[in-house]
Amino acid sequence: MKPGERVGPYVLDSLLGRGGFGEVWRARDGKLNRWVALKLLTLDDPDDRRRFLRAGAVEEYDACLRLDPGIFEAVSNRALTLMDLGRPDEAIAAFDRALATWPGNATLIFNRGLAHHVKGDLARALADYDEAAARGCRVPELFGNRGTLWAQKRDFPRALADLDEAVRLAPDHVNHFNRANTRYDAGDRKGAAADYARALEIAPPDWPDRAKARRGLDAARRPK
Repeated sequence: MKPGERVGPYVLDSLLGRGGFGEVWRARDGKLNRWVALKLLTLDDPDDRRRFLRAGAVEEYDACLRLDPGIFEAVSNRALTLMDLGRPDEAIAAFDRALATWPGNATLIFNRGLAHHVKGDLARALADYDEAAARGCRVPELFGNRGTLWAQKRDFPRALADLDEAVRLAPDHVNHFNRANTRYDAGDRKGAAADYARALEIAPPDWPDRAKARRGLDAARRPK
């Protein structure tokens, strides 16, 4: 945008400032014949658009919860949105408050584990994953995430047990790739090669880890 451009009834005069999602211009309102501060969104980047929409979603959930603070989906989705916005501490606090209302809820405990995982608090993430599983949570992300944590600890039997379950529940390219990495690190090159090959076969063309999977497959097939 530049001075003199028209945006609806407004004519831009000068740029006052820039923010995370847009610009503020001094502009002339042609209908009411007055000066205004006009906020223009600049969301050309898809990531910026997603962040803006998620921030708006938090406000919508807040408005909903002011009317009825006992709506489970709004409480849970608000916390998940905070996590997506890169605010894991706020998400964890929101899950803690939700668990005070719905104690022992396996879904909330698992999602709090995700927030701890995003924050980098792997011990608490693992504790939440364990509790959620003990309470009956069976989503593949739980087993996939917990399996990768066990693999980081070099506990390959536990890691592979979880990753096998993740693949059984959701045999997608991500779970095959994660199991391939763990099999390779555990010394099972044949199993790793099979998983890398399967991940490459079923992954979308623009999969960001395609090159890593190809290198992993080549390494797994290379003679010792």
